[in-house]
Amino acid sequence: MSKVFAFTITRAMSTDKRWELVERTLNEGKEKAGMEFEWKLYSNAVVNKGQHVVTNDALKEAKDRGFDYLLRIDDDIEFMSQRWLAKMLEASEKLGSQFIISPTVSGLKHPPEMSQVIDINGISVKFLTEAVGGACRLHPIKLLTEAPTPYISDVRFPLGAGDATGIMKWAKTMTVEKYPVYAVWLEHVRVRHQTAKQEVDDPDYHFNHDLLQSIPYIPSWPSAYA
Repeated sequence: MSKVFAFTITRAMSTDKRWELVERTLNEGKEKAGMEFEWKLYSNAVVNKGQHVVTNDALKEAKDRGFDYLLRIDDDIEFMSQRWLAKMLEASEKLGSQFIISPTVSGLKHPPEMSQVIDINGISVKFLTEAVGGACRLHPIKLLTEAPTPYISDVRFPLGAGDATGIMKWAKTMTVEKYPVYAVWLEHVRVRHQTAKQEVDDPDYHFNHDLLQSIPYIPSWPSAYA
């Protein structure tokens, strides 16, 4: 059976309401997955490294430890489908190793651009064209790490932006270079991500949202004069 390393990035400790969403995501995700997988929670509550540093760390750990798939899961989603992960892996086997897979995500304020429904080897999908979000995104490790230019999440992007568009830009570049990478939403697997409702319910958590879309992570380098 394929080994899946999942990771979730969170600032949840900053409000009680946010932590309730994280607990729901973790509990529901495990209960409905339909299979065992390893799930690591990265906290950005004290020192916020943003999503790009953590993504690179998670990918390196998954590769070094011999996992087959890297799975990014947001900390605030609802899993609408039973056996959601088992179904994603079954779809991956039928679609092939060049596909990055996401469930259909409802409740988004700004849904990504995508194609009409297309049948590939019995799997109904929509191809994403500009961005593939991180709500629940499954990547074959070898696809990312054995490419002519291995995927690296760009740490120069802002803390809270650039992940969805960055990986799609990489996929397009690789495809042009004869290493096809496709990103799709699965029609038969669904999650919900109610961003607008969360902003109303928990304004304190979302207070810094715009700021995090603008500033990058700046490491604290030790001073030579300390």
